[in-house]
Amino acid sequence: MFDRIVKKSIRELILEVSKNPLLHFSEKSLQVRLAAKLIKYPELSTPIQTRLYERYEKQMERLKSNESYLKNALSIAPLQMEYGTNDRGPYRIDIAILDPEEIRLIDNWQFQKREKYVIPLIGIEIATEKTGIRKMSRHLERDTFKLRNCKQSYILNFLRNTNVGAKQTKSY
Repeated sequence: MFDRIVKKSIRELILEVSKNPLLHFSEKSLQVRLAAKLIKYPELSTPIQTRLYERYEKQMERLKSNESYLKNALSIAPLQMEYGTNDRGPYRIDIAILDPEEIRLIDNWQFQKREKYVIPLIGIEIATEKTGIRKMSRHLERDTFKLRNCKQSYILNFLRNTNVGAKQTKSY
């Protein structure tokens, strides 16, 4: 459903970083750049009403606000960052795209359904060379583990060659 948008946005990010390798400082800056590309699409940025409205309708009505605000106040957009997983430990998916039908079933403030995080349609994990080569395989294993339940997933691993050799050498 959102596959085309995600692939296009990932391509744009990769081209951007390829042309400007120093564009990012950290994993978080790449996450933000990708999220900025994705959020431009109304399909990912338009909030969808959750079950929270049904659950808290009476309390919300005490705010004496218009009905449109009350319904929107308890709505969630499909695009989320640092979205939780149902695994032990503090695992979070860098960028998650939630299924609109699942969003409609969310019934608590933690963006969960029956005390479980909904499984994202698409999960995206981003890594950089700052992880360190020695730690990279462990980092990628954890990212793979976090994404294993997503219906579709992407791992983007950005590496810069920061080794500069002396002039007149092969590495230069």
